[in-house]
Formats: sequence, C-alpha cells, structure tokens
Amino acid sequence: MITLAESHDLRETDIILEGVKGPSRASCYAAIEVSRTIGDSDCLRAARRAELLGRMAKSEAAAACVGGRISDHARVIADDKKVEIIVYGRPRSEEARV
Repeated sequence: MITLAESHDLRETDIILEGVKGPSRASCYAAIEVSRTIGDSDCLRAARRAELLGRMAKSEAAAACVGGRISDHARVIADDKKVEIIVYGRPRSEEARV
C-alpha cells in the first residue's frame, strides 16, 4: 500500500515498464528516469519510485536512469542504490567514430 502523496510521486515517473520474469512468468516492473545529464537527484528519484512501484504492485521493481552522460557522484549513488544506468549517444568503440 502507498499513500496518496506517494501515488502522486509515482505518477511523475518518466517511464514505467511492466514485463514478466522467468519460467514463472511473474510480473516485474521498472521505474525509469530520463535526463540529458544523469545527476544525483535522478538516481535517488529512480530508486525511490522503484521502491514505491514494487510496494504498490507487490512485485519486483528495478530502478534505472537513461541519459547522455552521468556525473561521477551520480554513478556512486547509482551503484549504492542499485540503479541501472544507460548512457546513450557514445560510440561503442573508436571504429564507430569513423
């Protein structure tokens, strides 16, 4: 169960995904925050909203942030809070730049 205030916070999540996991086909969710530059607040917000989503759905919920870059301190927070990070727009190798 979540409070009304928590429900309003959860509704502000940029992306919420629902899927199924493994042979049991149990529901699982992800709360994803999207920013041009992933900062501390994005990681904290994703973690908080994933926790709310998991409580509300009574299921597993992961946290993730997607952005064009991430600050060093945000990466530390993401590691600590178990927030997955996706950085887009960077070549995977030097060959990709050619």
